[in-house]
Amino acid sequence: MNYQTKRPVIIFSAELSNLTPRENAVRTAEVRERLDTYGILYREVEGHYKGNKETSFVVANTPQTYEDVYVIALLDFDQECILLRGEDDKTYLMNRGSAEYIGKFTQVPEDIAVQQGDYTYDKEYNAYYIVKRG
Repeated sequence: MNYQTKRPVIIFSAELSNLTPRENAVRTAEVRERLDTYGILYREVEGHYKGNKETSFVVANTPQTYEDVYVIALLDFDQECILLRGEDDKTYLMNRGSAEYIGKFTQVPEDIAVQQGDYTYDKEYNAYYIVKRG
């Protein structure tokens, strides 16, 4: 799953900040299994959200994967939100009842990403991404 293209994607995690690394590893493995069972192609990336490092998943945003990810992430794994990036890089945080526009998904140098705090790091491409507000 290459989200460097302009295809719409969803980025989400199964981890929770109040759990131990071991508990989060189990949750991450369960999401991998669910995605594989549903036949959803994904990439794993390193997410940083509210000061926590986590394993995140990137999947294509199609009507079916959106529905599956909504159930997996927001309902079954009690995530606060999922990130939706459209073809135009417009990015939204989706929770259980609404979506909020938060800016444009943008590749930046490492120091800018780390300074912002909330970012995605793709090891395969050695690329850092943030959402530029506005």
